[in-house]
Amino acid sequence: MNRRKSLVIAVLFTFCLTVSVFSVIPVSSSGTYDPWLDSNDDGKIDLKDYFAVGKAYGTSGDPTKNVTVANWPKSEDVLIWYQDELADGAYQYSPHYYSNGYSTIHMRMYVGGLAVGEAVTFWVIAPLWNANRTSYYPIPAYTHIFNSTDVRSALTIDVPSDEFYFGFDAAAGTSCIVSLAFYLTWA
Repeated sequence: MNRRKSLVIAVLFTFCLTVSVFSVIPVSSSGTYDPWLDSNDDGKIDLKDYFAVGKAYGTSGDPTKNVTVANWPKSEDVLIWYQDELADGAYQYSPHYYSNGYSTIHMRMYVGGLAVGEAVTFWVIAPLWNANRTSYYPIPAYTHIFNSTDVRSALTIDVPSDEFYFGFDAAAGTSCIVSLAFYLTWA
């Protein structure tokens, strides 16, 4: 019996010594911090996170995690036309632009010098290319008609495709100036 008592005391002493050593000496990881593994979002992955996982073990539900992203990057401001003259019945088209993963176009437009009864149509166009990209069919993604009482506009629309361009179309007998600038955002 004395031997058994000594063995129990030795095991308890070893357990206490092991627990005290691990509680005094921090255990470090050679990996990098992964915020998705930090279940209590305290900035470190430790036993509290494992206890939370153990407590939730076997449960099920929606696997999405709410994420708040601030300071969405935006593209540079692109000035396409600044008081460019658009003469009688003329069309004016911009170069093609690529969205590069952006989802929204923010535009500022101005049409000046329109007389009563004159109109200018603004287009955002998505080119639908043929298989070998030698020609395309222009798909109007957005249209806005400017007249003498509607000369300024600031719009936000979804990017129509990975490639797009802009156009102004002056009705016959119309002369004016046009300005257009845009930038892209991810949200």
